[in-house]
Amino acid sequence: MSNFFTPEFNNESAIAPWNASLEPTKAIIPKLDANPVLTGGIGQEVNIPTLTPEAYDNIILPDASLTRMASAVSTDSNISLPDSSVDLLTGEAMSEVYGDLSKFAADPDFAAKLNVPFGENWDAAAAKTLAEAWFKGDFSDIPPVKVVSSGEIGGANGAFAAATDTIYLSKEFLAGNAANPAAVADVLLEEIGHSVDARLNVTDSPGDEGAIFGAIVQGKELSEGELQGLKSEDDIGTVLFNGQTISIEKAGFDIQNKWATKAFNWDSNSKSWQQVWNGTGYKDFGSNTRIDGKKGFAKDWGDGSPGDGVNNDFFLLNFLTQADFEKDQNYKFQVRADDRYYIAALPVNGDKWEYINWEGKEDAYGGKEIQWKPENNGKYWLFSYYMERDSKAYFDISWEKVNGSYSPSPDPNRRVDNDLVERNIGKTKGGNDRRIAFERVNSPGYIENRPTWVIIHGWNGKAGDLKDLGQAIERYDGYQIGDQVLTLDWDAARTGLEGLNAAGSWITTVGEKAAETLNGWGINSSNINLVGHSLGTYVAAEIAKKIPGGVNKLIALDPAATTLGGYQEEDKVNFSDNSQWAWAFYGSAAGSEERAATADESWSIGFGGVPLWSTNDNHGRVVNVFASMVEQVKNNPNHPISQYFDLSKMSQEVPKIWMQNTFNSLGGNVNGNRQFEGRLEAKEENGRWVPRELKYEENGTGSFRQLTA
Repeated sequence: MSNFFTPEFNNESAIAPWNASLEPTKAIIPKLDANPVLTGGIGQEVNIPTLTPEAYDNIILPDASLTRMASAVSTDSNISLPDSSVDLLTGEAMSEVYGDLSKFAADPDFAAKLNVPFGENWDAAAAKTLAEAWFKGDFSDIPPVKVVSSGEIGGANGAFAAATDTIYLSKEFLAGNAANPAAVADVLLEEIGHSVDARLNVTDSPGDEGAIFGAIVQGKELSEGELQGLKSEDDIGTVLFNGQTISIEKAGFDIQNKWATKAFNWDSNSKSWQQVWNGTGYKDFGSNTRIDGKKGFAKDWGDGSPGDGVNNDFFLLNFLTQADFEKDQNYKFQVRADDRYYIAALPVNGDKWEYINWEGKEDAYGGKEIQWKPENNGKYWLFSYYMERDSKAYFDISWEKVNGSYSPSPDPNRRVDNDLVERNIGKTKGGNDRRIAFERVNSPGYIENRPTWVIIHGWNGKAGDLKDLGQAIERYDGYQIGDQVLTLDWDAARTGLEGLNAAGSWITTVGEKAAETLNGWGINSSNINLVGHSLGTYVAAEIAKKIPGGVNKLIALDPAATTLGGYQEEDKVNFSDNSQWAWAFYGSAAGSEERAATADESWSIGFGGVPLWSTNDNHGRVVNVFASMVEQVKNNPNHPISQYFDLSKMSQEVPKIWMQNTFNSLGGNVNGNRQFEGRLEAKEENGRWVPRELKYEENGTGSFRQLTA
């Protein structure tokens, strides 16, 4: 690589952690240079780490070699592994190296193979001496090994300095590979290759001769693309060591399916990503992250952190590896990610990025397939971001070549564009078609099995009436970013002069057909969340009833007081029956206090002292208040009222500040049924209705409490 280049990030705002108001952070976009060096983070340059070939079947020498190697290793006193562990680890690794070198020395093509890493003008006599010694098991000419910090050797896992005739190993690398002596053997063998080059050649061989030597000794066949890539790399570095500036040759970032990773934590104070692992540059996650044998990476951190100072939540990982691809062949990438990811590729000797998935806000909770056709043959840099917001954290990526044409989503019925996916559900008495239509709030795309919200309008309404609410949920930082948010339009609600009864008569059919569509898309019931307004709350109840196992969350906004007999199940609706947790908000004479109180938690809403029964305008204002609370939590997670209506708190497991079933806005029980959890008072600000008071009885004491915003 002869110059700097950067992936063209057309949607840089997506780099900010799930908040469109934050400025994009360009500094974390990588730049690769001729060394190669990866620059990023907070404007720092960080050397690509030591990543070396996979271990192969080796001749393992007797355990005496462990003792012999241990005596040649010296350590710093502050290493994170005990000296005995370092001795054992390096000794075991060197045992593998000795076996490989002995086998290589006995190879009849020994001399011809040395030409590959070292050229054709090396010192034949010196090479003969080495071969004879290795064949006899004499490895005394191998330089001593010293364990130092990674920072002392330019962020590498290993290095060789001809000035000191010493091989250096990173203590951080050893600590991270305490159970993986094969990885340590790879680094040692590469550095031995650098030392052999220094003995056989007057000048340093071009490229990363150590990596080539290591691969050949281990019997690995390098493709022409791999070999040319290694020969074009510059593995020379200069470091200040013990007060002396010396030149070192570092184990280069090499053979495929190993991953260098840099991490960033989000700093809410500075509104920027802050790099971690500064002292060691990139972190090697190793090659054994997949158990299925596929090329790729897979880690599931659960609710935890990748470690080494990385946050549990709000972190970003930069992944970098190398892999071989064939021009114009179809490759299928499979990804699972919670939350976002991006993928791009760059030929090792090229300067043009190829974008595999670089469209902005992407996630793959339930799995995603992506097609890619490389424009070049040979080795590529493969780069990916993984961005974690909160809760679960996992990133799983693999790829394989597929024969013939490939479509990542062959079922067109899973595509939902802004021009809707429609289906007819029947005809009116006059012969007119009735239909339902789903529309994505965030963007067109394929429906996936991941957290999904469906927003449902009421009588004489349309999908666009609730788009603000859908967008508030889609942008909501308090829940899982990247949720699919859909609006459900049912034209049977627009009955005009036919009246409420006619609209109500379609509720059961609409719920049934909508549930069939969601089931047909393969969305798990645990991923389905419903929000309905007025008659739409009963459509939500019908959908929940028809989904096997019910739905995850259900929110009823001022459920309609009556359907005038059009919906036969009206008096039987219980919002908590077919959902893991249900909320309801009652706020007008057009709403049903009794139906709202059937949710797991429910609240009445007042609007500036206007009596509930005095105006139907309050019917729509209930939606406005709820959308405002969703947005307030996004902007201020500690809002004195809205924090308690964080969507993630829709659970029996979340501690409650209020006593349940104890509060009624009008006094007394509601026909002997359960009561509300509290009462909200709303006020109008800049055309929006927002909560100003929350009244409730305190959980554990029963004392009356009032919060004010």
